[in-house]
Amino acid sequence: MVRVKVCGITTIADARHAVACGADEIGLNFYSKSPRFISTSVGQEIANAIDASVKLVGVFVNAAEREIALTAKQCGLDAVQLHGDETIEFARKIAQENQLRVIRAVEGVKAIRILDELKGSGLSLLIDAPAKGAFGGTGSVSDWNLAAKAASIYDRVYLAGGLGPDNVADAIRNVRPFCVDACSKLESAKGKKDPAKVAAFIEAAKNVL
Repeated sequence: MVRVKVCGITTIADARHAVACGADEIGLNFYSKSPRFISTSVGQEIANAIDASVKLVGVFVNAAEREIALTAKQCGLDAVQLHGDETIEFARKIAQENQLRVIRAVEGVKAIRILDELKGSGLSLLIDAPAKGAFGGTGSVSDWNLAAKAASIYDRVYLAGGLGPDNVADAIRNVRPFCVDACSKLESAKGKKDPAKVAAFIEAAKNVL
């Protein structure tokens, strides 16, 4: 069964609701320019409020290694998602030196180009839609054909980009990713999740045969 990640969580209530609905992973955004940014202290509160079996993923954009490592330790992150211009070498260093799972987020065309670099790296790959001047969370749909090609070659592919209750089942059938990741299409306002949309998204994803 495909895993489900709900990203851009900013409150304990939203985190608990996503977990209660069956989310496998929760994304916390530590990029200060994002409308879904949270502080380390809020991250700690959310981490302490949910079941330890749910994986916590911290989202960073071109952050320094020290900042990533410190935030991961303080918030008890299980993984970090690098959503900027970070190199594969940098991502591997973060993973190895901090004993963290690292997800490298890129848009579809670039994902195909870096597959050879990723082999044997232990990194996960998140495929998102291209977004000028933004780092994810735009609601634009990614290229499922490119994502499917990547998923057929690499076994740890996260699919993001415009996923919601209305299209996640089709996305899973077409791409067969390791995990589906949604953010903006599950919101009532930026940074605030819509409980009904979160529940519908997770149910739709988990019921794909």
